[in-house]
Amino acid sequence: IFNSLKAKNDLHTDSALESYDRAVRDSFIMKDLYAVRNMRQAFQHGFIPGFILSGLMTVTGGKFPSGKFKTHQDSEQEMFIGDRDYPKPDNKYTFDKLTSVYVSGNRTRDNQPDHVKIQHDVSEAGLRMA
Repeated sequence: IFNSLKAKNDLHTDSALESYDRAVRDSFIMKDLYAVRNMRQAFQHGFIPGFILSGLMTVTGGKFPSGKFKTHQDSEQEMFIGDRDYPKPDNKYTFDKLTSVYVSGNRTRDNQPDHVKIQHDVSEAGLRMA
């Protein structure tokens, strides 16, 4: 990425970061990622089968089971599996989330200064670590 910025390449083109993509694919990063590519998906079959599958993946360096497991978008998954029905807060024994956060004394939300600084200038002169 730095080399593309230094060469003043147009970063809005589709091919602007091809060298970065190629460098990552040719590095140890892809080898490490290949070995663990299905770890999370193995547990969709349950804890015991997931434990066995992930163990096999670890021992074989990701070669068995081969291929790529099907995955689902997190945003498409239901937050809760099952039938959960929460009663409305009675403000005596149970409270809503906003009230609970307020009562806990968490005062950093509104008056704490931002600790992440975002710099919008990406010109060569503007390349500074914040």
